[in-house]
Amino acid sequence: MTTIYNTMKIYIKNTNDNSIQIFEAESYESLSKNFRQSPYNQATKNEILAYELQEAKTSKIFQLQSAKDIALYTPVEYLGTLFVSSEKANQNILGALLLNGDGNEWLDVYGNSIILTKAQLKALGIIIKQQRSMVYHQKATLINQINACTTIKELNSINIEF
Repeated sequence: MTTIYNTMKIYIKNTNDNSIQIFEAESYESLSKNFRQSPYNQATKNEILAYELQEAKTSKIFQLQSAKDIALYTPVEYLGTLFVSSEKANQNILGALLLNGDGNEWLDVYGNSIILTKAQLKALGIIIKQQRSMVYHQKATLINQINACTTIKELNSINIEF
């Protein structure tokens, strides 16, 4: 015989550190006595809303971090082909500009060897730098928007795209 219980989320606040723990239980009274006495109290509705908003903000920032990581490595188009966009690529360009003259051999994202002049290599480096700067600027703007949210509805309306 299977017994099905109707459970709900119970939010318990530790008054020592203001942390909140979530339990699945039939009722507050069904929790262990340890969680029904000091320093534990059942969280208020406002404390629950604040907790859920903070959890949602944390989740949104993790989503933002993943999108940023992808955007930083999105290839850039230059001279009719795609080139790798990364901090390492930019460092390699800087090194080639310092050490080599014209006629730098460079690979596109398809592995094709392309000869770039010093001016073309410099232009590619600028494009990569601009793309990466745009991504970091947009991330900062989105973090400010996320942190300014006062409701989960506001938070959900933020679209994370680069």
